[in-house]
Amino acid sequence: SGERRHLEESALASAIHELIGRWRQRGDWTKIECVELLFLRGWANKHVARQLRISEQAVANHKFEFLAKLRAAVRNQGLPEEVFPELHENQ
Repeated sequence: SGERRHLEESALASAIHELIGRWRQRGDWTKIECVELLFLRGWANKHVARQLRISEQAVANHKFEFLAKLRAAVRNQGLPEEVFPELHENQ
């Protein structure tokens, strides 16, 4: 439904804003660039690693950290379980 989609978009936008804001405060610019290239441009890990001159493992680590923290931030917003049921599985 439109209402659910709006809740999902708002929750994700808020969580991403929070996480990127923390990385900015800490000066984690490589992590921010990495996430932008992966998720906004849709680049493969290997391509991102070459562009940023970091290892593919570092790219994978940044990606994993971003997704884990994003899940946690959305989960902590206290939304009804039906908005993001996949976040409540296996808890």
